[in-house]
Amino acid sequence: MNGRQALDFFVSVKPDLIVSDIMMPEMDGFELLEEVRSLPHGVTMPFLFLTARTERTDVKKARSLGVDDYLFKPFDAWELIEAVRTRLNRRKAVELFDTRAAHLQTVVMLGNVIEARDPYTAGHVDRVRRLALSLCFPQLECRGDRHPGIWRRFARYWQDHGAPLRSYESRAFG
Repeated sequence: MNGRQALDFFVSVKPDLIVSDIMMPEMDGFELLEEVRSLPHGVTMPFLFLTARTERTDVKKARSLGVDDYLFKPFDAWELIEAVRTRLNRRKAVELFDTRAAHLQTVVMLGNVIEARDPYTAGHVDRVRRLALSLCFPQLECRGDRHPGIWRRFARYWQDHGAPLRSYESRAFG
């Protein structure tokens, strides 16, 4: 397969990973990498070079274009397997993070729409978000709440007991 065919294949199939040589007819690996990175779905595509070109200038150029890994021929099969596994796991983690962020944004937006109807609950979603962040990242503080001491006591309780409050335990914070 030459570089032009590889690009056409990438556009039509959208693979999980690209392993390419640098030396190919019609379009070399550097041009292929540039073309892939210029496409919206190619920005985060794991791209590995598997090549006989070992000059530092080639490695430097590949890295400046955004290659994820650069393996030399002859290569060890386990080295290639590990490089592929690592890049696919990283891509899965990035996609999962992006999906979770999109879900969180949707939930927060819907919560804000609902709570905007009632002045009593206004700001509740934001307070819960800040509390959750402070539980995950203790160096952050819950700021701007009317009752910041409640959040600190709640966080302390959570750390001590490792479980969410049940209704009868809420009296401890009143």
